[in-house]
Amino acid sequence: MSLPKSYYPALTGLRALAAYLVFFCHNAPDRIDWHWLPMHSWLSLFMEEWGVGVSIFFVLSGFLIATRYQAHVVLTAVWWRQYLRSRFARIYPMYALLTLVTFVLAIQPGDWTTNAGFSNDGSTWLLKLGLNLTFLKGFFDTYKFSGLPQGWSLTTEECFYVAAPFLLVGLRSKAWMLLLYAAGLLGLGAALLGVGQALKSVPVLGTAGFMNSPYFVLTYTFFGRCIEFLAGIGLAGFLRKFPAKQRPSRGVTTLGLLWLVACTGLMAIVKVKLGASWETKNYVCIAINNVVLPVGIVLLLYGLMFERSWLRTLLETKLFDLLGRSSYVFYLIHMGFIGSFISVHLIGHPPVKLVELILVAIVLYVLLEEPLRRRLTCSAPTPSFSGTHEITTK
Repeated sequence: MSLPKSYYPALTGLRALAAYLVFFCHNAPDRIDWHWLPMHSWLSLFMEEWGVGVSIFFVLSGFLIATRYQAHVVLTAVWWRQYLRSRFARIYPMYALLTLVTFVLAIQPGDWTTNAGFSNDGSTWLLKLGLNLTFLKGFFDTYKFSGLPQGWSLTTEECFYVAAPFLLVGLRSKAWMLLLYAAGLLGLGAALLGVGQALKSVPVLGTAGFMNSPYFVLTYTFFGRCIEFLAGIGLAGFLRKFPAKQRPSRGVTTLGLLWLVACTGLMAIVKVKLGASWETKNYVCIAINNVVLPVGIVLLLYGLMFERSWLRTLLETKLFDLLGRSSYVFYLIHMGFIGSFISVHLIGHPPVKLVELILVAIVLYVLLEEPLRRRLTCSAPTPSFSGTHEITTK
């Protein structure tokens, strides 16, 4: 049985494209005045669905974690310590640093700071800080956008990291378990939803909105988004089982791209027809995003790994390798005090702001993120490993 290789350069570059899709989702004309583009144009409605970059990261996370660990999971204390240390070093240092700065600035917010609903109530400030630094905020509807607004998705990512070793052990030679996992995780989400409803009458917890609604669970939690991660795990299992020479490799990239465009356009159309605003996705769109869209993402990943195309050639360049490696920092700063500072004091028009944020992200990656990661893992500088993919956001 052949093992899939661990590094696919195009997937590192794909991380950058996914992050930029999320940026334009948050900077669509309906939310940011583009001057030359009508706010309610079809292009604007289409761009509002570019949050599909989040789904790309979730599927990619499932694939890369499974590819790296599926044959090597040993549920011992030593293995867990090494595994969690690696995950911690990849995702936590820059997040914690930027979160702390955000909360300090929130004490005396200025015209370019983002206080994300903070008050001068010290207990509330400390509660939100604690939930943010522990990644627990993603379980609470009221606090999910506090601190770094996009940080809710890191709660989803961390839940997957904890669950992944158990999922991979159970999948050995039992691909059908993926369906059981999906049903079980969705069922667990439903159970936690019931707990959340029961806690609504409890002081503090009730107002915090723990697992507050079906919409919240399906949109913002690992339990509701589990199919995306499982789709990536399924792709890794398929590649492990079937030798490369048995894989067709013509037109898959194009099919994957068309699938993504079709799902994105369909979600925009459904929202218009059903009258749903961008703040409140309807359940038809959730079903498209969480269940149908991952199929196209799997096709795209497959094509980028085994099919020579213009997109793969572009994503494998040194430029996109650097953009991909710095895309986690880009994700963390595109909303928050750095993004706000650029909007107020530099050129805030979205296409120009994108370039400005990319340059800041590269500097922070080179000077802070990568040195911190090496220090925590005691490793020397190495080329980008496609497992360094921790980015997700709404």
